[in-house]
Amino acid sequence: MLKTLPNGTRHLRRLRRKHTFYLIDVALSSSFFSALQYSFTISYRKEGARQYELKAETEAECNNWVHAIDTASFSKMLLQKEELEQKHLHLVQIVESEKTAKWQYTQQCEELTVEIKKLRAELCALKKEWRLTPHRSEDEDSEEIKKIKKVQSFFRGWLCRRRWKQIVAEYISSPHAENMRKRNSLVFRMVEAEEEYVEQLQLLVSCFLRPFKMAASSQKPPCTHDEVNSIFLNSETLMFLHQIFLKGLTARMESWPTLVLGTGKNPVYCRAFSCGA
Repeated sequence: MLKTLPNGTRHLRRLRRKHTFYLIDVALSSSFFSALQYSFTISYRKEGARQYELKAETEAECNNWVHAIDTASFSKMLLQKEELEQKHLHLVQIVESEKTAKWQYTQQCEELTVEIKKLRAELCALKKEWRLTPHRSEDEDSEEIKKIKKVQSFFRGWLCRRRWKQIVAEYISSPHAENMRKRNSLVFRMVEAEEEYVEQLQLLVSCFLRPFKMAASSQKPPCTHDEVNSIFLNSETLMFLHQIFLKGLTARMESWPTLVLGTGKNPVYCRAFSCGA
């Protein structure tokens, strides 16, 4: 609270906050002080305490400062101080824990580095020993090892052949193999029939058609050209077309697979014959 003194000044009474006593003396003199500046003094009741003299340019500013100081709560400031101290303590603990963890990690890194150096040294020593040690050849193997290797090789070959025979037997008795037998049989019979038909056409043209044409051109022909054409209608053309068709079949049969599974009249070929390819 403010009170007016007889000499024209105002004085703040003693305030108590958290067992702390202080006194604010405000001097608002009508005389000029330091280029028309108003001043007020903050002092404490404690002996030997330092005083603080503050100045303002106007009386309004000086009154505002005095009012702000009068209404200020020291308990709030103290609470804020304690909160800041708690935050500072927490941060200090975090920093200390980080330092401890960093130190532990540094120790582990140093230990691992030493271990890596030892392992590298051992590896280099082993490499040098391995280079200096002469390699043993297969001829240096003992007789027992050679016998064991021969037996192992014999059994591996026997197992592979046995397994291969089982696979072949299973495939031969499968429906797909039966379908392939039927298909191959039809293809081979078609090729054989085409070859036989082309041979018969060639025999017809060379032994009958051409001699009859030559005879029809003689003085006493046994038959005329019209009769020859009616008897052997398009025989030569059919022969040419079937020869071309037989050449195409023969070219396709050249790429026919040679691996045969099974024996008998209808062997099974591994590769399929595709007429559309």
